[in-house]
Amino acid sequence: MKLDRRLILKAARLVKNTHQTVEAVSRGAQKADKHRHALAAVWDELSSLLRMVRGWGNGAYGEVPWKTIVLSTGAILYFLDPVDLVPDFIPVFGFIDDVAVLRWVIAAIQSDLSKFRAWERSRIELEPVT
Repeated sequence: MKLDRRLILKAARLVKNTHQTVEAVSRGAQKADKHRHALAAVWDELSSLLRMVRGWGNGAYGEVPWKTIVLSTGAILYFLDPVDLVPDFIPVFGFIDDVAVLRWVIAAIQSDLSKFRAWERSRIELEPVT
């Protein structure tokens, strides 16, 4: 399952406003944390995706292609929509479509996620010990 054209266009418009993009990431992170058990299959990658988009939005991480930001933001928007292909309020099945979309996007941007994680690790290694 992949993102439809309408959602890609919406994401492309949203990322033009980094403040709104970071707000969407924050809402996505809150929802993800609330439903962590249902997202276990993609938890690590989703967490990295959210951190990457947040880092891009706040200017800390700029080494990310536009396509990756748009796809990632589109996945976040899809995840935030409570009435998507399978509404989130349906027990057990509500997040199946969200996980499928997230897996598709994560696979498409895997190289960029790996670069982001390496960048995160390098920053941790450079921090002074106090």
